[in-house]
Amino acid sequence: GARLHPTHLAPVDAVAIVLRMFNNVRLVHLREGRLEAALTVSDRFLVLVPDHPLEIRQRAGLLEQLGSHDAAALELQRLLPLVREDWGLSARDAGMIQGAFHLGYLASLFIVGFIADHFGAKRAFLVTGVAGFLSPIAFVLLVDGFWSALWLHALTGLTQGGYYTPVLAMVNEHVERQRRGRAMGLMIAAASAGYAVALG
Repeated sequence: GARLHPTHLAPVDAVAIVLRMFNNVRLVHLREGRLEAALTVSDRFLVLVPDHPLEIRQRAGLLEQLGSHDAAALELQRLLPLVREDWGLSARDAGMIQGAFHLGYLASLFIVGFIADHFGAKRAFLVTGVAGFLSPIAFVLLVDGFWSALWLHALTGLTQGGYYTPVLAMVNEHVERQRRGRAMGLMIAAASAGYAVALG
């Protein structure tokens, strides 16, 4: 039969007990497919241990599954200060990785605009949407140091413009002229509200 080890009888603090309970509840939600409920548990988990790398990755993964791609990318950025020591990064290196994301995003606005003009806004939105779904997953699975983080984070930024330019083009195409201003304002407000809700 199973044997007790002295470590099994070691005292456990209250926080560790609560975290184990949270993890068990989250597993139940995940098995039942209740992703929103699992995300809520992750939020509470991170209140107690805000800098826990695995929990940050878990939350980013849940956001990705729920379709909050930008929020997932922002969540993964929280890992940069935490992995500096593991990867031997200087503050300059971490800043370059963060800057690569923003440069990628800036470039994506022009690239996606070109794609939308030549192949249609709907196709541009679908292609960049799929790329935006896959790029944070690639970052989590493949990154192992400065250079891989730099290029993969730049790739993540490069996919983000597809959520803005093509949508504006589709609004311009399908909404009556007198209502376009309000429609674009509502679209931008809805996106901002979605980020705020996803980030808790």
